[in-house]
Amino acid sequence: RIADDGRAQFGEERTDITAEQFGSAIPAFYAESSEAANAATELVSEFAPFAFVVSDDPALVKQVRDTCTTAGGIIDFRGQTLSATEMRDIANRNMAKSVIVSVGDTDRETAETLKKQLINVYMEAESEIEYLQALGYGADGILYDGEPPALASETESGVWAGRPLIVSHRGSSGLKRQLAYENGQPCEGGYFENTVESARATYDSFRPDFIEIDLYLSTDGHVVISHDPTLDRTTNGTGMVENMTLAEIRNYKVDGGIDGLAEEYLAEIPLLDDYFEEFENDDLMFLLEIKSAKTACVDAALKVIEEYGMSGRVNFICFSAPILEYIRNKAPEFSVSFLSTGGMYGFTPDSAGEILQQINPLNASFSPTYSNINRETIRTFNRFGMKLSAWTINYDLADIVGSLGFSTFT
Repeated sequence: RIADDGRAQFGEERTDITAEQFGSAIPAFYAESSEAANAATELVSEFAPFAFVVSDDPALVKQVRDTCTTAGGIIDFRGQTLSATEMRDIANRNMAKSVIVSVGDTDRETAETLKKQLINVYMEAESEIEYLQALGYGADGILYDGEPPALASETESGVWAGRPLIVSHRGSSGLKRQLAYENGQPCEGGYFENTVESARATYDSFRPDFIEIDLYLSTDGHVVISHDPTLDRTTNGTGMVENMTLAEIRNYKVDGGIDGLAEEYLAEIPLLDDYFEEFENDDLMFLLEIKSAKTACVDAALKVIEEYGMSGRVNFICFSAPILEYIRNKAPEFSVSFLSTGGMYGFTPDSAGEILQQINPLNASFSPTYSNINRETIRTFNRFGMKLSAWTINYDLADIVGSLGFSTFT
């Protein structure tokens, strides 16, 4: 804890803080007053640009983060009873990606929902039983005054991890109709990418945590779901999606690029509204990738989200930092993740700073390509409170979970 004079406080004792005291550890400065937050700002600025600032007063976290944009923020919710979405909203609005909760004040569903909302969940356990509960809830870290229970240390790697969250990429597009023919005709069991039918099929069959879909904006303001900026590859039409009205777009159907398909094999080009109507009563979450370069697409998506009451079930992802910054300014309660195709092999805690300097000011998570990460990079970013969501993975699940252990993958 940081005293008002900028010294570390342990009970009644205070001591000066130096960089050498922390070694390779990442400091977390707990502030309980505005004066302490000012002192934390000076400490972070002086020698710990990627340190954490922690407080049970969200405004104090934001006070530090507004100046120290590369730092991490943690909100202490211990002793409070709030829903996952309420905690997410408070954390994100105050530039924090992490929360602390007491095991006794939360449950598995709340913890899992927070993780689905791309919020790190640190749990305080007051007994061995609560410690094991925290492990079962998939806690990203555990605050515990004592030795971990024996069961918690009897793994080969010495590390426990909650299950990774599963994202279906464009729906059940691996079952494309064009890949399965019977007597020259498409198989009835296949589905086309980015259609409501493919999303329903994958949800019913595999129960993923998320569906990932790609957003563009029609000229008359509708949020259209399409992986490509044109209709050419996936439909029986042509043209740029964002140069057409909804009526013009709906003149065409999704056919996977196969000429001459019978009408029963075609699918509607969907809107965001169609997905929300289909899954309104399910527990499916959504990763909304903003493919459009227009901020109006974000505005339109936010309107649809509000109309269907989907705020707690949506995260935004994008390759564009300006678009993510726009989302942060327009609707700061939402979690965002920065997509990247850049290589990351061999990153160390020092070189990871290059990524953190770009992402932490956005209060974003990080979504790199699967081929460019390894166990070392994952652990490095996790230490800095950064969730990694890898894409796109088509490998054996057991191998992936066992060898890497990242939190989310598509």
